[in-house]
Parts: sequence; structure tokens; C-alpha cells
Amino acid sequence: MTVRGCMRRRCRRPNGAGARIVLLVIVLCWLAVGAAAVSAAGRPERATRDGLAAYRSGDYAAAVDAFGTAAQLRPRVPELLYDTGVSAYQLGDYDAARGMLRPAINAATRPELAAAGHLALGNTGMREAQQLLQQDPAAAAVALEEGIASFERALRVDPEYGAAAHNLELARVLLDELRQQQQQQQQQQSPQQDTGEPDQQPQAQQEGQQPESAPRDDGSPTPPASGSQEEQPAPDPNGDQDEDLLARQIIAAEEANAELRRRRRLQLLPVRRDW
Repeated sequence: MTVRGCMRRRCRRPNGAGARIVLLVIVLCWLAVGAAAVSAAGRPERATRDGLAAYRSGDYAAAVDAFGTAAQLRPRVPELLYDTGVSAYQLGDYDAARGMLRPAINAATRPELAAAGHLALGNTGMREAQQLLQQDPAAAAVALEEGIASFERALRVDPEYGAAAHNLELARVLLDELRQQQQQQQQQQSPQQDTGEPDQQPQAQQEGQQPESAPRDDGSPTPPASGSQEEQPAPDPNGDQDEDLLARQIIAAEEANAELRRRRRLQLLPVRRDW
């Protein structure tokens, strides 16, 4: 072998080793990219599993965070928006619940998800109304009306949705009770139109006639018309009205108690999860 041929062989060996090194680096880079892609793809699943575990344990704040993370990683999955909204509803953050449930309903491709979303919106309105009953009855009535509309939408999507039908009946009972209370308050605040004055004189005196107890022309007193010597008490013009008001209050209390017992028998059914 000549010196020139040996030099060529020696030059080829380093070039072959370098190519193998470059190829190994490329393979390692592709493996790293693939591992990163697999890790990124696994994050939504892990976040969803964490959200379900937190929801079942009652840690709704952690469920909102986990489902929210999964929804950000997969914004085109309406089920994740729904899960986030229901977790916010359980947490008592009703504005956040509506903000997630409404886009979930709009993006739903399956009727069961749309029906469940409407049911969750109805439950949100009912829970909010129960909180507002004492401090703002008018706002509570608006929340109940929105809840009733949501339950009706759920039944239009799924007429056999028993939870929606049950909660719709409960919402209507609460709204009727609230309206009755508002009417009673308005009646109590309104002035009594038929209330007479206690010191109003009889019609006979207004016509110029002398009262029976007034002395005659001869100075002798006029005996009572009943023939009894005992003085009869004057009738109370407000007595009948007081009795009527008391009767109305008793009837209203009985109706309120009946509605309360009926409401306790009815329970707000949770949202089903079929996916």
C-alpha cells in the first residue's frame, strides 16, 4: 500500500466516526422532543384526573384550578369548561360558574352535555336566589326566573331529564312563595282605606238630632234604648278590621308553613355526569 493510499484510509475513519456522532445527536434530540411532546400531551389528562379526585373529595377550589388548567391546555374541549363551571358552582362562585357553563353549552356537540349545562345554570340561579332572599328579594326573584328558564331549556333538549323537571318544580314553588311574601308586605304597608275614625259621631248627631243620653226639655234624663240601667260600651270601629287582619296573618302563616314543608321534601338534584 502506498503512502497516499494509507493517508486516504486514515482520513475516512475520522469522517465516519463524526457522522455517527452527528446521527446520535440528532436521534437524541428527536427523542427529547418526543418526550416533551408526550409530557405535554399527558398534562391535560393528569389535570383532569386531579380535578376529578379533588371534586370527589370536596376540595372544589383545587378542582377549579385543575379543571381550569386542563381547559387552558385543551380549549376546544367543552367538557372541561363544564367541569370547571360545576366546580365553581359548588365553591359558591356563581359568576365564575356562569362564565364557564355558558361557553360549554354553546360549544357542546352532544345533547347530554348541553342539557347538563342548562341544569347547572338553573341550579346556580336557585342557589344564588336562596342567598338573596333576605337581603334583596327582588334580585332573588330575578335569579329564580333565570333558573326556571334554564331548567326549561334543559327539558327542551332532553324531555326525559328527571332532575331538570324536579328542580323546575322546586324553583316555581320558591318563586310563588316569594311573590306571596312580597304581596303581603305591600298590603301591610299600604294604608287602610276603610278605617273609620274612633271619635266619629253617629249619623243621628250629624243630622242635628240629640243623643239618647242628652237631657230632655223637662230636665229628666233619657233612659237607655235597651231598657237596661247599665251603660253599654261603645263599639270599636277597628275591632272587625283587627280580627280580619289577624285571620289573614294566621292563614298566611299556615300557607307559609305548608310551603316550607313541601320545599323540605323537595331537594335540589345534582347534575349528572355521563361522559
